[in-house]
Order: sequence, then structure tokens, then C-alpha cells
Amino acid sequence: IGIHQSQAQCNAQFNWAQAPQNNNLLRVAFTNTSTAGGSGMQVRTIHFGDGTPTQSYNGTQSHNYSAPGTYSVIVGINKTDSITPANNCHDSITSTVTVSYPTCGTSITTVNNGSGSYTFTANTPAGTSGMTYTWNFGDGNYGSGNTVTHTYSSGGSYNVMLQAVGSGCTYGNQTNVFYLNSTINCDSLSANFTTAINGLQVQFYNTSTPVNFTQLSVSNESEWFFGDGGTANSIYPSHNYSAPGTYTVTMVNHWVDSFAGTQFCVDTTIQQVTVNFPVGPNVISGTIHWNNPSSTDSISSFKVWLIEHDASANTLTAVDSDMVYSWNAHYAFNGPAVGSYLVKAAPVFVGAVSAYGVVPTYHDSSLYWSGASAVSHLAGATTGKDIWMRNGTITAGPGFVGGNISSGAGKGTGTGVPGLLVFLRNSVTNKLVSSAYTDANGDYSFSNIAIGSYNVYPEAMSYATTPSAALSVTAGQTSNTGVDFVQTEDQIIPKGLGIAAITKDDGISIYPNPASDVLVIENKAGKFNQVSIVNTLGQVVKKQKIFKGNNKVEITNMNSGLYYVIISGNEGARSVKISKK
Repeated sequence: IGIHQSQAQCNAQFNWAQAPQNNNLLRVAFTNTSTAGGSGMQVRTIHFGDGTPTQSYNGTQSHNYSAPGTYSVIVGINKTDSITPANNCHDSITSTVTVSYPTCGTSITTVNNGSGSYTFTANTPAGTSGMTYTWNFGDGNYGSGNTVTHTYSSGGSYNVMLQAVGSGCTYGNQTNVFYLNSTINCDSLSANFTTAINGLQVQFYNTSTPVNFTQLSVSNESEWFFGDGGTANSIYPSHNYSAPGTYTVTMVNHWVDSFAGTQFCVDTTIQQVTVNFPVGPNVISGTIHWNNPSSTDSISSFKVWLIEHDASANTLTAVDSDMVYSWNAHYAFNGPAVGSYLVKAAPVFVGAVSAYGVVPTYHDSSLYWSGASAVSHLAGATTGKDIWMRNGTITAGPGFVGGNISSGAGKGTGTGVPGLLVFLRNSVTNKLVSSAYTDANGDYSFSNIAIGSYNVYPEAMSYATTPSAALSVTAGQTSNTGVDFVQTEDQIIPKGLGIAAITKDDGISIYPNPASDVLVIENKAGKFNQVSIVNTLGQVVKKQKIFKGNNKVEITNMNSGLYYVIISGNEGARSVKISKK
């Protein structure tokens, strides 16, 4: 015996005794008697000396040796006290353990002969002479001798016991047999499975035919081949495919004895499994951003519209709306159809409202529908369509601008248009100065305007606006009234322009439409002498004189989109809408 001890409070000790049990004739029981005084965490280990791994060792532990012999067994103890390091200690002890076959120790070998017949053989490896063997087959029958054969008449589980006696010693052993006297019809069994598919992930379920025997537990064991090189052996595996596609999945089902692992039947099924990328939510969403240039503004929420945009027909139709709170200004439209949209947000104010504050704005930061960024929605999630709200320009002065917007040609009644958004802009830069809405009579006004030059621009979806002429606010001329507009079928124009649609009597033909490079204006009667091409923001992008006969207008450098061609002369002004490719 060898002892290593670094500090006195650790003392490694153990006892051992051979304790054979059933067929484990070389079984040894070890009892740990190590001690360690004081506080701290103790770790005790044992090494059995036969090449098996070191194990934790507390109390009594048994070990089965594979062959008789002498083994060096090492028991160690290690104590760690993080609070009182002086209590730390370790110790180990090595002891020689000699293992041999017990004098009467006898093992049992079982052979299944089929049809309920089993042969049992007693083996006494110590070679003790004069041994006698008595058998209890567990069904009320007995036998004797070194080798015996017994046939069971009915199926079931039987505990077979052996009594070995000789040379003043006795050894008892037992084993278990299970006899199945029924047959399984494999033709009645079929392998099958179902799936639950979520994107590229598939959950597989083995639904093969179950076997129900009162005498025997038969279970299904599976082999899976997923068609992409992946395999599994569980009953309900889950598999993640790396790419969309259709895969050939093979499942082999084995019907086996749950206890012995003996296979009774086997069958194979093959199925096609199609996977694709996960389908996300069908939504158009974004966030509204803004700042308040005036402390009198108090925004409680925003109303947001989803507007269907038909570019070919130049129509805008609000198809959905959402109300979002200003403290979490995130909007979402669920389930939109595939198409092209505009998104517009308008503030909802509480308390005083500054005319210079936040104004209705289109994604991503346009005051005008014609300058808005279209949202192309194909499917799934179209996100990040944020709106950066626009503001007016804070000014103060003596100026006043007012007028009226009424419905005109093609509108029927000629009455005021209520609730129409009107912009007051710097006439040089077209930068927004202030905004207002028309009242119930179609009237609007701007007051406290600084000295400067301005124009008025009414904004309405699907209408092309021609802004007013420049309006001057000076120290001597502070008021500009009667800045009136007419809303026709598809335009909003200053009232004094008198623009009308082209009639047959005008003798005007404009082609082609749509046009790409050159627009031809056929002035048959010579009644008109000038053409202006105006974009949907009311800006004149082209102007030239025309004469009697055919006139060509070069439009190659104009951007694609909708324009209004205004023909003017002694007969007044006429307009027609064209599309530039």
C-alpha cells in the first residue's frame, strides 16, 4: 500500500470485497471510508486498475472485472475551501485487489431453439468438482443437470433460476426469457410517414402500422434519408433543408422487440417533399419622422393613407388608411394587393395649430403627389417606407393673401371646393412658406406674411395644378386678394387664365400621344400663336411660338411622365394632357 498525504486533515481510505451477482462472477464492491476534516467541497475518485476510466466515488460502488487477476486500485480525495484556504488538502491511496472466480460461482448460457424450446447451460469457471445444478424454469417445472432443455407451452416472460451446490458452497443465479407464441403477419404492416412543413424546415412523423400484442411489446424504429444527403434514426425527426426544392425522402421502418431488439418485420416508403423559403407577412410599413418648428404645434397622431397609383391612367385611389399615435408613429397596411402605391401622412393637431408647422407629406418627403416616390409592392413585406414630414417657413410681416377655389368645367355646380390643401410658396424657389385648407365655401387665406414674392399652389390627388402668378407683398402693397382657382375634371388652374379643353372648331391636333422625341402641333386655322408645356407641379418646362400649319416641339430632354400642353392665342387658352415616354 502506498499513501501520499500533503496535509493531515485529508485521509484517503477504502475497503473492498468480491461480490459476485448472477453472471457477473468477478464483481467487486468498493466502500469509500476516506475522511477530510473541516469545511470545504470534497471530490473523491477511484481508478479500478483495468484500463476503465476514473470515476467519482462516494459510498459503495461495484465494478465488474473482465478477467481474474491482480489490479492496482487508486482512491483519491481532494478538498477545496475557498473561504478558508488552510482547509485545502488532498490525499490518495493505492491498494492491490486480487480477483478470482468464486468456488461455486456459476453463469448461465441461454439458447433459443424456437417454438418455445430453450437450452440452459450452467458454467462454473473455477472448475470445482462434484457440482450439482438444480433449475426452476419459472412456469412450475423443474430440471437438473449441467445442461437442460425446456419447452414452454404458452407465451410469456419467465424468470429462470439456478441453484449450484458443491464443495461446501452454494451459488444462486437467474436469467429471464420471453417466449412469443404468436406470429406477426408482415404483409399486413406498412411503413408510412406524414410531414409538417414550415419554410425550409420539415417535421417528420413516423405513422407506420402499429403492432399490438399482449405478450410482447413491439416498437417502430426508423431510418430516414432526406434526399439532400441528410439522415436520421429517430421516430419523429426534424430536418432543415438549405435550399428550396423538391426532395425524395425515404423512410425504412423496422418492427422490433422493444426489450430484446429482435427485428420481426421491415418495410420502406418513399415520398416527395417540397420546401420553399418562409412566407413572411404581406405588409407595407414605415415610420413617420417630423419636427415642430413652432412650440404652438401639438401633434397627437397621424392619419396615413395607402393610395393605389395607376401611372398609365394617372389615377390615384385611397384604398386603406391607418391612424398612428405620434409617440409610436409606425404605420402598417396589412394584406395589400400586388401593385404600385403612394403613401401619404397628415398630422392631427391638438390645441393651437401653426400654419408654418407640419403639413401633409407623401413618401418619402414630397409635398406633391406628382413628386412622391412610388412604393412597388410585389408580395411579402415591403418595409422601411418612411415619411419625412415637411414644414413651412416661419415668417412674420404685414402681408395677406386670400382667394377661393371653385369647381368649374366638368364639375357641374360651380360651387366652392371645401377641405382642399393650399400651399403658399416662395415664387422664386417654390419652397413652402405656409399651408391652409379651404373652408366650407372654398375660401382660403394666409396672414402675417413677410415682405417678398409668393405664389399659391392648391394640391389635390390626381389633379394637375397650375400655380398662380407671382404675388408681391411690399410695404406699399400688403394685400393680395381674389387669387382664385377653378377645379376642372383633372386640373386646378388660376381663374383668370380661362383655359378650356380643345374643341373641333379650334382646328388644333396634337400627336403622337404618348410621345417620346417630337410632339407635332397642327394649327390648322392659325388661331393660336404659343405653346407651353407644364408638368404636374405647375412648372413650365417648355415654351415656344407656333404658326399656322404643322409645328414641331422637341421634347427629348423632358423626363418621362404626364404633362399639360397649353395652347394660347387671340382665342384664349386650350389644354390637353399628354404622356412623355
